[in-house]
Amino acid sequence: MNALQAENEQKGIRDVIRTIDRLPKEAQQRIRAVHLHCSTPGKWQAQNHPPELPGMTWQEKARIRAENRRRIDEHRPFSDPACRKVVAMVRPEFLAHEFVANTPESMQAALRQQRALIGNGASAAAPSGDLKKTWVICYFNT
Repeated sequence: MNALQAENEQKGIRDVIRTIDRLPKEAQQRIRAVHLHCSTPGKWQAQNHPPELPGMTWQEKARIRAENRRRIDEHRPFSDPACRKVVAMVRPEFLAHEFVANTPESMQAALRQQRALIGNGASAAAPSGDLKKTWVICYFNT
């Protein structure tokens, strides 16, 4: 679930929780995986962006699209402990932490930060108390 209009982390978390709450219970119970990272693209999306113009090369269009994707899907770690509510609400079997980092050390720091906020998963994971699988996905800026 994305909160694409969120201008800050707290609003994004509230929007995702509200969206989950509105789902029928049987739909909520079918959510088995969470892809967890923070993006707050609301301000970016409200601005005017460079358009793709006739005559642009495919490389120029690709650069514009990549910048828009980067601004909308930031892949930052959460900093607000309320993100744990989302994980606790869904009780996923599978959890993916996904980040963009500059170095392996900054990726490790992002993972430590987010894991510290959600805990070890024992109280917020699947009904058995443990996640079946956790992934860490990282894209490095070059």
